[in-house]
Amino acid sequence: LSGLWHGASWNFVTWGLLFAIMYAKHVLFPRRTPRTTIVAEGKMLPSLTELRQMVFTFASITVPCIFFRAESMEQGMDFIRGIVSMSLFELPSVYPEVSLIVLMVMFGAIEWIGRHHWSPLTFFQKYPFWVQWSVYQIVIALTWYCRALEKSDFIYFQF
Repeated sequence: LSGLWHGASWNFVTWGLLFAIMYAKHVLFPRRTPRTTIVAEGKMLPSLTELRQMVFTFASITVPCIFFRAESMEQGMDFIRGIVSMSLFELPSVYPEVSLIVLMVMFGAIEWIGRHHWSPLTFFQKYPFWVQWSVYQIVIALTWYCRALEKSDFIYFQF
């Protein structure tokens, strides 16, 4: 239903169906063992099992979103074919902006360091105000800068 609400095209239906399948799995087959709350508890790096689970979770969320942003099913499938092709191991012809790489590394580091906290940015609350302020300003500035690199309308402006 969520897919149909966003639009009457197959890409939105596919997006909704993929999320419905993931949600139904948790409703029909509830987990009987307790979940750990923190990845790599007491360790610097995750185990191979935790790493596999992190990659699976990331893929489970991002792959359906490809269909949500695609103009058509064919465009979505072309994008997925490009991801799983051998071109993944080739150097890109256009290199991303350095600031985008810095932002991605910074967000990844903040998420990993702050994994023990309610929100990753609350990790910085134990530092002096100027450190907190600096981190927040850098995140905001890089986010605005990277957003300005690609001009696109907010997706709900079309409704």
